Amino acid sequence: MPGGTGIDLLKAVELQGIKTPVVLVTGVGDANLIDEAMDHGPITLIRKPIRVKQVRQVLEVLGVHKQAKV
Repeated sequence: MPGGTGIDLLKAVELQGIKTPVVLVTGVGDANLIDEAMDHGPITLIRKPIRVKQVRQVLEVLGVHKQAKV
């Protein structure tokens, strides 16, 4: 992400008081980074390579059903 990381984005969302689920897509498997991300809000983590089935499952859990075309 140019100019920052996904964790920087999570921190900014948290500081703004925005209460929205976040889906974080990462190619990094570092447990410390994953733990840090989880500390900064309601997130779901998807690891690369992304599979469509995985994205659909996450969207369903978040309540985004037939509205989104994936």
